[in-house]
Amino acid sequence: MNIEQLKTLYTVVEYDSFSKASEVLFCSQPAISKQIKSLEKSLGFSLFDRYGKKVVLNSNGKIVYEHTKKILDEFSEMERKLLEFNNPLSPLISFGATNFIGVHVVTPYISKFKENHPEVSISFTIDFIPNILKLLHLNKFSFAFISESNLLSEYPDIRTEFFRDDELILVVSPNHPWATKDSINIKDLNNETFLVSQPNSAIRKFIEIQLATNGVVLNNIYNLYNIEGIKQSIINGHGISILPKKAITSELKYKLLIEVPIEGLNLKRKLFFACKKNKHFSPIEKSFIQSLLLT
Repeated sequence: MNIEQLKTLYTVVEYDSFSKASEVLFCSQPAISKQIKSLEKSLGFSLFDRYGKKVVLNSNGKIVYEHTKKILDEFSEMERKLLEFNNPLSPLISFGATNFIGVHVVTPYISKFKENHPEVSISFTIDFIPNILKLLHLNKFSFAFISESNLLSEYPDIRTEFFRDDELILVVSPNHPWATKDSINIKDLNNETFLVSQPNSAIRKFIEIQLATNGVVLNNIYNLYNIEGIKQSIINGHGISILPKKAITSELKYKLLIEVPIEGLNLKRKLFFACKKNKHFSPIEKSFIQSLLLT
């Protein structure tokens, strides 16, 4: 039995697929099968029950999988400490963040932190929240900054700590009929072209839930990739949207976008710091995390 076999088992179970595991581990599917068979041989027990083409983790496999998670966590921690010990002049901070948080919230603090710690290398991944949670779960980075999400219930090994509130607002172009209104009724949204980001976007999920709670289901929607694309489309008169206020401060200041309050609707969501339970951080990681959580 070796660590690569355990990584293979872990990936197969996590993605519930031999073929998907082969993509993630950049090897062929026969190679994945060979690793699993070698692991079963070394343990002396089968780990999967095979029903034709369907392969299901059995009771033995569940036991091995639970211990494998702990072994890989410890292995990852060992690797991190070895890197830190052998590269004391260039410590590394690796984390993930959802699109809005990574671009508009965290980035300014990275610059400030680097001014005081020029020797530190910072690597961070920006992605949609399902991918960030999956990568954190797989120990691809040490921690993450995310928005509130019901997806967290799928990851009992991840703990969260409140980071800060994030206010979202409805914005239109200066030429839109609503630009001069003091407020609009939430039902009025049904008659407008509403610009939204991709389905995996945490902001989109939050907006859809808040509107649905108030009896509004958007039908006339136009999908764009990110906040920047949505901003430009609104400015050009292609529709309206609800966006994080922090992401559009310049556009509001120069009247490129106009805020329109929605009667009786308070769009404020929570942002969180997230990491694996019982995660141990290096001193420099602790310093970086505290620099964000305490500001």
